Amino acid sequence: EAREAVAKYSSCSGLQVSPEDVVLCSGCSCCIDLCITVLANPGQTILVPCPGFSIYRTLAEGLGINVKTYQLLPDQNWEIDLDDLDRQIDRDTVAIVINNPSNPCGSVYTAEHLSAVLEVAKHHRVPIIADEIYEHLVFPGHKYHPMVLVS
Repeated sequence: EAREAVAKYSSCSGLQVSPEDVVLCSGCSCCIDLCITVLANPGQTILVPCPGFSIYRTLAEGLGINVKTYQLLPDQNWEIDLDDLDRQIDRDTVAIVINNPSNPCGSVYTAEHLSAVLEVAKHHRVPIIADEIYEHLVFPGHKYHPMVLVS
């Protein structure tokens, strides 16, 4: 019943979530930990935003996983610096964490920007961990775009 309720709540225009697609966790940190654990082994690397939510580093380093940061651009509404993101990816990179809407910056990425981020990830064949927990906390005049609908 819980998975059905989450699937129904998470489904939106253009996206149908089935109960089989739902993994129940005890909270966001647990879910992020699960994603990192599934994608990375000790000694491998994940990329996280800077500035960004500190829990990514805390969880990864506790598992022996290296963390590198990619920069956000304050003069461009805290968008991801795509050139820096591209430069940070190497053979040890196994995941990119994208936090949208952003904590702590409060920025919300456009569909076009998310598409460009996906192109970088696709080029390097690196999966994205889309942390979108703040999807309902968007400033007036901005529109949230789920990564799954952009892809």
